[in-house]
Amino acid sequence: MFEAEIESTKLRLAEMLLPPSKGGVHLVQVLDHPSLDRAFKEFFRAEVEWQLYQDRIQRQSNLPIEPNDLVFRNVWGQVEDYVRQHARFDRRQALALIDTAVKSILNYRIRPRVTLKWFVYRGEPTKPVCEIFLRLQYFADYPYFRQGFEQWMEERSLARDSTQIMPMFEFERLVKQLDDDYILDLSTSEFLDLLDPIFSFFNDPSTPTALEAIPIEALIVFLDDKDIQVIAQKFERMLYHDGVRNVTREMILRVVEQVLQELEQQEYQPERKSEHDASAASAEAIASSDVQQSAGIPAPGEETAASVEELLATDKQEHKSQPAIEEPTDETQPVLKSSPHVEQEVFARSSAAEDSPTDSAPPSADEFHRTSQEVALAENAPGSEETPTVEETASWGSTLPSEHAPDARQELQEEKITAEGVAPGGVLEDSVASQATIAEPPLAEQLEGAVSDEPDANTLAELESLLEIASDISPTFHTETPEQRHALEREFDLPATQDSVSPPRMETEESLTSTPSELPIEQDQAETLEGEAVTVQPAVAMASSRAAATDAVLESGIRQVRVPASMQSQQLPPLNEFLGEDLRQLVQTKLCQGSQERYDALIARLEQATSVRTALNELDRFVAEFNLDPKSKAAQELRVALVKRYTFK
Repeated sequence: MFEAEIESTKLRLAEMLLPPSKGGVHLVQVLDHPSLDRAFKEFFRAEVEWQLYQDRIQRQSNLPIEPNDLVFRNVWGQVEDYVRQHARFDRRQALALIDTAVKSILNYRIRPRVTLKWFVYRGEPTKPVCEIFLRLQYFADYPYFRQGFEQWMEERSLARDSTQIMPMFEFERLVKQLDDDYILDLSTSEFLDLLDPIFSFFNDPSTPTALEAIPIEALIVFLDDKDIQVIAQKFERMLYHDGVRNVTREMILRVVEQVLQELEQQEYQPERKSEHDASAASAEAIASSDVQQSAGIPAPGEETAASVEELLATDKQEHKSQPAIEEPTDETQPVLKSSPHVEQEVFARSSAAEDSPTDSAPPSADEFHRTSQEVALAENAPGSEETPTVEETASWGSTLPSEHAPDARQELQEEKITAEGVAPGGVLEDSVASQATIAEPPLAEQLEGAVSDEPDANTLAELESLLEIASDISPTFHTETPEQRHALEREFDLPATQDSVSPPRMETEESLTSTPSELPIEQDQAETLEGEAVTVQPAVAMASSRAAATDAVLESGIRQVRVPASMQSQQLPPLNEFLGEDLRQLVQTKLCQGSQERYDALIARLEQATSVRTALNELDRFVAEFNLDPKSKAAQELRVALVKRYTFK
């Protein structure tokens, strides 16, 4: 990514710093160059300081003199100052340093958090504070990282040459905290100024500021590095959906302000919704109180009630002012579904409305409206004088269950409706639904009528005939003894069997084995494959015989395989045979603290182990109990002895 920009910047720096002839460049020339970016100047300066630090480490380890000697430090301090003033890079070193500087500075400007972690630690888990300080001097952009680290050192009273170790995860957390704290205090325009290093890298210095643009990929990486995912996703949509490749400062500012406005709207939306719900609830309460006063509803505690006739009269007056056919809403029109639970709910609600006690609490306006509708539906029974319109008849067909549904309850409903004469009478939708619901029996009664626990007479007769046939069959061949089995094998030319590996004999009441050709074949009798034996006997006897045979086989195998734990422990040689006198003294001294009782207890625990894994686990538990070193010489040699005991027994 950005290979073309990197190569062009490298060529421009080489032409700017290196002479046409084969020669190097001095540090002073780099620092005094008027058109060179300050970031590259600081990178060259920090490279010289890093080389002096490495030379200082080698000198302290190689020279036979005290490194902290005052005269020695003063002399080498003067030498280092002279090197800083007259440092020189040959052409090869200068080209290599330019390549490293361009790539490192570009990475740092686009994603500073990741670059700092990589550039400072270079894959190592820890670094001393003095090296971290020197590596931070390479980058001049975003100075709040370096200033924040210096403040962190001052809070802990650490000097620049301190050798205190700092883990990588702690440094990463510190960098993230410094970056977040700095960004949170920025305004929109100040955040846009934070992108100036990126604009300066991708644009020529002579380009006007209003016309400067950067690749949108660089901006996305910059936002991802700072965990600003909302704005980064906005620019990703612009890249992949709108095909935007480059963005200017004005475009970035407009997108950032748009995203911030959207976030503010999302934050204020729950508050507005709660205020709207509160106002709606208060309006509903006022409306219900007005309806109660207009209808003459008594206050709670009074023993008065409205009659059904008054409710009907009020409902009819309301319906007179409405057209004959009206599009009902979901809240007022009860829709009849094919589910029996919905039908029962509608019928129960209408019944409850008719049988409600008069001394209950005063209902709300919605409840009065629902009660008036249900009472009107109850009074409009089949046989009234009104004739249904065509639209009402069509609505019945749409609300009744489907004719193609394979449900027995639907057929019962249709028969009941036809028998009572739905067509000639004027019936509303809810009255038809209530009649269909009342006419059909409950689902449990239908299931009880369709299912019977009594067995069929034909089934009993067939079972008795099979039992009589099984009792009349006589065995053709008996295989209870080896002689009988060998005779059967000779008769059918079967391979000879061995008596030693024969399974245990099954002792049953009627264990009969015969070939298929000699068995009487009856209707409804189980057929078997050719060449297989058939055993006919009662089911209970067969089950018991198989259980007995299985138990016998398992018991015989367990007796042959099972080895008591006591026999296993007896086969192992004692542990003391693998412990020499020196090892015993070492274990008793180092692991048991010179205690003979603790040593005996340890040996006893290890002797009881039945495998090398168990023994090693016991040793680890002993070491953990007494907080001993598991890598000590005594523990290691004792582990070797345990392995030898179970391996060379």
